[in-house]
Amino acid sequence: MRTIYSWSPSVSTPYNYPVELLRCKVGFGDEGKSFPVFDSFPILGIGESGAGGVDLNAFDIERGFPIPNSIDILWIAYTEKKFYKADIKFSEELQYRILELFREGYYGVKQNQRFRYNNLVITLLPEGKIWLYLDGPHRYVRLDYTLQAEEVEVELSDYVKTRYKTIEDFCKGRLSDYPEAVENLSKNGIPKGLWDTYAERFPYDIKIEFENEQTVFDPNYGYFCSNGEMLGSLDDVKYHPMARLKYLIMAWSVADSVYTGHLFFNENEVIHKFPEVFTNPSNPNIRGEFLINVSKYNNWFDISLRVGERECKFEKTQIHVFKVTPENKDDDNHLFYWNYRGEEVKQYIGE
Repeated sequence: MRTIYSWSPSVSTPYNYPVELLRCKVGFGDEGKSFPVFDSFPILGIGESGAGGVDLNAFDIERGFPIPNSIDILWIAYTEKKFYKADIKFSEELQYRILELFREGYYGVKQNQRFRYNNLVITLLPEGKIWLYLDGPHRYVRLDYTLQAEEVEVELSDYVKTRYKTIEDFCKGRLSDYPEAVENLSKNGIPKGLWDTYAERFPYDIKIEFENEQTVFDPNYGYFCSNGEMLGSLDDVKYHPMARLKYLIMAWSVADSVYTGHLFFNENEVIHKFPEVFTNPSNPNIRGEFLINVSKYNNWFDISLRVGERECKFEKTQIHVFKVTPENKDDDNHLFYWNYRGEEVKQYIGE
């Protein structure tokens, strides 16, 4: 029945859609108390926690504060050239969900210990949308509530010392510090509905198989989803449908060789193929399987999503595998397989 926890707030934003934070306070308790977030430049990456908050009890989990229950925030979105403001009291349902997750925590099999969430992450999206996450060691969980800020008109000079006279010039100047965001904005603009797509959940399990029967697979692997969640395969957390799979890292061994594989799933494939195979009006609740089959030579991967009789292949996944043997363990380079030579890992537009 505990209601007091050690936690801190921080703010993030998608890599390609940076903002500047002009004010942020996260409320808690019944007396109007709040945590400030001091950093004006949120960390990049949806769901990513970072510096900026105040955590007075980070090393004393027996003390702490009541759960977060409101936000008062003002920011300027460089790519939209707009100010957004939100002064929102969390619904009772949202507060209960936060309290439930704080109480449950999660178990880290590799570390052989139980963890608590210790960070409330406020992710600021285009069009004034706000996502909330609870982050802890080795795990990020999105709270499935989208809050909405309102566009406001304010005097730039009241918050920022700048030589720019207009918000357009100010945002253009600030955005020049993010060349990849400038390139993305020119190419993709601000894709409406993209983050709603990222947030969609599907009932599926991940299944990994190896052609070589001598393979010993480490069942404790990690993966990231399109909605910014980071999860572990052996977490003792109640099942819930997952968002689209974005990135997975796994390890296995054959004899005295140890392999580590990194699989980066293509954004367009996961966006279009998940709803393709889950569209089954006769049985909308059927669970799917995301299948990863590894060849006996550990350098070929067959990846598909199967739901009942429907199946889609994933052919654009970027993969690299490292191999460590007794002979090469002291070498600098353990790269064994790489299917995208000469290219970079393709970042999701809104991640």
